[in-house]
Amino acid sequence: FKALGFIPADYDPQPLLPALTRVFDAALAGGGAKSINFNELSSDLAEITYEFPFRIPPFFALIIRAIGVLEGIALVGDPSFAIIDSAYPYIANRLLTDDAPRVKEALRYMLYGEDGEFDVQQTVDLLQNLEA
Repeated sequence: FKALGFIPADYDPQPLLPALTRVFDAALAGGGAKSINFNELSSDLAEITYEFPFRIPPFFALIIRAIGVLEGIALVGDPSFAIIDSAYPYIANRLLTDDAPRVKEALRYMLYGEDGEFDVQQTVDLLQNLEA
């Protein structure tokens, strides 16, 4: 978060971690990343800015807003639309073909999670979306 400009470089992030954990746990509840509502996530992150020196950099704010608007438009035509479902084939391709260390670490985290236990269903989902 420091490197991306969300919190000041000299700020100890420990007091902020429970709030971020709460926001992202709520965003990921009920279906994981595929169930994220970007408008709710953006709103929840904005609330953190009142309690902590947490700021959403303009570039990220514009991306979140654009995704929220696009998803909102799509939901009018298809109430079950999830933007992550549409982006997942691209994400799967990047995770499996990009040699960048950060991408490899993201792949490792996705397949093994925080506890280091291999997630078969995540692997199946990833491979099925690679074919799409």
